[in-house]
Amino acid sequence: MKYNLNISLTFEQLLSIVKQLSSEEKKTLSDFLQKEQNSDVIQTHLATEQILAKDWLSDKEEEAWKNL
Repeated sequence: MKYNLNISLTFEQLLSIVKQLSSEEKKTLSDFLQKEQNSDVIQTHLATEQILAKDWLSDKEEEAWKNL
């Protein structure tokens, strides 16, 4: 099933459309949205980790934590 729609909708219009979906279609949509959300979280985590690693791996940081 492939959908390629390029239309402007308000959020309320989108909700109205979703309410018309079958249970199976709602489940498919829910699964898709969950995967999208998880993907964003993972990408943010990886990007943040790379930025923070610069500080974590510095000599100054090593010195600050050496006694713990």
